[in-house]
Amino acid sequence: METEGLSLTAEWTINDMLTFKSITARRDGYTDTVIDFDGTPSPTLDIPAYYADDQFTQEFQLLFNGARWQGVAGVYYLDSHAEGAFDTVLGNLGVSIGTGGFVDTESYAVFADFNFDLSDRLRVAVGARYTEDDKTGFVNRATYLGAGQTPLTGGPAATPLVQNTLYTNSRSFSEFTPRISVSYDLNDDLTGYAAFSQGFKSGGFDMRGDALATPDTVDGYDPETVDSYELGLKGYAFDRRLTFSSALFYSDYQDQQVTTQVPTATGIASFVDNVGASTIYGAEFEGSLWLTDFLTANFAVGYLRAEFEEFIRYNLTTMQYEDISDLVVVQNSRAGAATWASPGRTTCWTATGDHPVGVLPRRFQPVRVPQPDPGPGGLRPGGPVGGVDHAGPALAARPARQEPDRRGVPHGRLQLPGRAVRQLHQRLLRPAAHLDRSAADALLIV
Repeated sequence: METEGLSLTAEWTINDMLTFKSITARRDGYTDTVIDFDGTPSPTLDIPAYYADDQFTQEFQLLFNGARWQGVAGVYYLDSHAEGAFDTVLGNLGVSIGTGGFVDTESYAVFADFNFDLSDRLRVAVGARYTEDDKTGFVNRATYLGAGQTPLTGGPAATPLVQNTLYTNSRSFSEFTPRISVSYDLNDDLTGYAAFSQGFKSGGFDMRGDALATPDTVDGYDPETVDSYELGLKGYAFDRRLTFSSALFYSDYQDQQVTTQVPTATGIASFVDNVGASTIYGAEFEGSLWLTDFLTANFAVGYLRAEFEEFIRYNLTTMQYEDISDLVVVQNSRAGAATWASPGRTTCWTATGDHPVGVLPRRFQPVRVPQPDPGPGGLRPGGPVGGVDHAGPALAARPARQEPDRRGVPHGRLQLPGRAVRQLHQRLLRPAAHLDRSAADALLIV
């Protein structure tokens, strides 16, 4: 694996109120690997593969800093190329399936996010972005006689036994995504907030699509969108021995993108579908309590319910689309049941000075679900705009009174480690294989 990149950030303070910033970056990556799924010397199920990508990004920002308002506005550009190929070597069947292709993307975004202190206690934040993606995809999937590497991954030239997929197509996707949040200091120790935001996950082309099994794969798939609502309360209690954050959240997903794999008579058909709609809602509470002057206990608990309202899948037998939402459930959840969980694997007892206490195991697993990645540049994760709430600094144990979050972000958003959240989001928004086992095309999740 080889990865390299560089970035350049330039900043010009025009005056006390206005700053100009430029962020330029480039990245290249290459991976060459062989995945041995069967774990034996024989090529029963081997996957030789390579992946390569390169991208260039340019972002310009204007940052504003007024007496009672702050904000950022800018533009973003991305030019990227991603390609790859892999073989599915089926030694027992004496065939190999080669899959390869590329996607070229040009993305443009215009964004703005402003925060206003309407009074000493009331703050409002508004933001929006417009994104446009132009994508061109090429996909080549073919079945070759013999158990070995195909021409797509560097094997000898050969004529395909079956040409499963071969197409080039271009599509454009665009979306306007706003957000608004309001926070109010109820008193010196409590802050409440309400927030609404929209998220957008671009469409594209399925590099694994088999046009013989699923002809619509040549048309690509549509964007996924989400509307997110949140109410929260954050602050101190018990003479500031307790700091806490709490939230109620509700997310409504439309045109949800799900990758599925369906067994066929000659192998497995993999495709990305806009399966329909789902909702995810729940509550969470976390905090830190000073038990003594030297000992603190950090705790968190969450309640989550996730369900598909619509799950449209292509039936390989009838060649028709059908709604199977009554047969699937969101992964890591139980049909008709909610999930109680805690963000993290451990309960942490922290001692100050020379009084170490250690770490005790916790019973539960992470549950917090973020919205789809809002996009690049000023809209990238951690940026100010685009459908994902970005929390202000977490409340420390027994701190002095903190100033309001000057980025206009609602006080009170619970935060989990970014990697855990992303992994959970990828897992949670896929359906589990709770299907009728007698179905010949039972759904397999990747």
